[in-house]
Amino acid sequence: MQPSYFFGSKRGRRIFYIEEMLRLLKDHKEKKEDNSRKIWMVLSFLIWYDKFFVTYSK
Repeated sequence: MQPSYFFGSKRGRRIFYIEEMLRLLKDHKEKKEDNSRKIWMVLSFLIWYDKFFVTYSK
């Protein structure tokens, strides 16, 4: 799955500013900035949140 899938998800939009996250991805992809650490942190958090709060609560 692409990081934009998680950033654009309902949870991602509720927790983070989606426009800023998509800008980070775009700038990184276009090699304007190295946002790899920021992208990795947000992506890791969203996957962790989904696994431990959403999946276990079902």
